Amino acid sequence: MTVDKGNASTLPGISESDSLVLLRTTAELSFNSVVITDPQHRILYANPAFCNMTGYSLDELVGSNPRILQGPLTDPLVVERLRRELKASGCFSGSTINYRKNGRPYLVEWNISPVNDNNGERRYYVSIQKDITQLHAEQSTGNLFAKAIDAAYDGIFITNAEGVIEFANQGFEIITGYSPIEVVGRKPSVLKSGKHDDTFYQGLWRHLNEGIPFRAMVTNRHKNGQEIHCQQTITPVKNADGEITHFISIIKDLTDRVFAELKLREQASHDALTGLLNRRAGEIELDVALIQAEEKSSPFCLLMTDIDNFKAVTKEFKSKRT
Repeated sequence: MTVDKGNASTLPGISESDSLVLLRTTAELSFNSVVITDPQHRILYANPAFCNMTGYSLDELVGSNPRILQGPLTDPLVVERLRRELKASGCFSGSTINYRKNGRPYLVEWNISPVNDNNGERRYYVSIQKDITQLHAEQSTGNLFAKAIDAAYDGIFITNAEGVIEFANQGFEIITGYSPIEVVGRKPSVLKSGKHDDTFYQGLWRHLNEGIPFRAMVTNRHKNGQEIHCQQTITPVKNADGEITHFISIIKDLTDRVFAELKLREQASHDALTGLLNRRAGEIELDVALIQAEEKSSPFCLLMTDIDNFKAVTKEFKSKRT
């Protein structure tokens, strides 16, 4: 920008002395770092934010070249571009690693603008800088978390407070058959199998509305219609005011384990040859039937049959099965 000597330090409607005070105070109070150099890139002024960011005092900075902030991780290509663009237009915008006085690196983002006199001669450079180390770290961590969640084998989906799905990972698609595109904007009821009654869902929402995570074995339905037995955990997410804004659900497919357990139960309670209940399982079924009959005051009868030559019958049955 070109500065008019007559108005260089004057704000409209404000005296020159007051303008100088206001301009300096603005720089002193700025959260962003401000540094001013001469055409030879010697530092003439640095505000408190710049001193705090770099660890250098104003006395240490004045007369120094900003290259004192460079170090092993400073990108030489960025520095070269800076020199080239300042020489061509006097303006620059970029970011790289700089170093504090104590040697600790930080990621800085800065913009440089030239100040010319009325003859177009370069008088100063004004640089506005910001330490973006923390922001970069948070973004990197956020990206890492997002990648980790998406790559997780377990199904993960996130709904808003109204229960509308806003995100689903690849694991969700593997388990349910539904791609994220198919479920985003819909409710988890798309997975309902009909195996759970109203009491189950009332208990679920009672936990969630109280801010308590809910965990249970849930029978869902795959996109192809098959039942999938899942261990599901639903966790409410609250904002700073304590209001529930989202729900995070994690589902683990235990279908194979459930079927294996059912098979073991079948083997433990049924005769391998006939497929009928064995003695122990039969006694339990008889006790249950008797209790139910007594509770309902309903008729109850027991039919017993005797099969002659049972060994021969079972032998014949076994030969047909094999």
